[in-house]
Amino acid sequence: MSGFFIKTATGTDKGRSRTVKSCIGPLTITEKQAEKLEVKKSTRLAPVLEKCCLRMSAILSFEQAAS
Repeated sequence: MSGFFIKTATGTDKGRSRTVKSCIGPLTITEKQAEKLEVKKSTRLAPVLEKCCLRMSAILSFEQAAS
């Protein structure tokens, strides 16, 4: 899920993979995605992106619970 969101938001999946800590757990993103999202080395994910990921996760959970 998070991979799809990050790929859609950045428009790329090229580059070497790296893991970024976030409030929803570790996320694997590429160097190009980190560059576009302005995530610097040794930092956590941007708070706005974390909020979007949490919102998306909640929406999917509610959809799965309804079906």
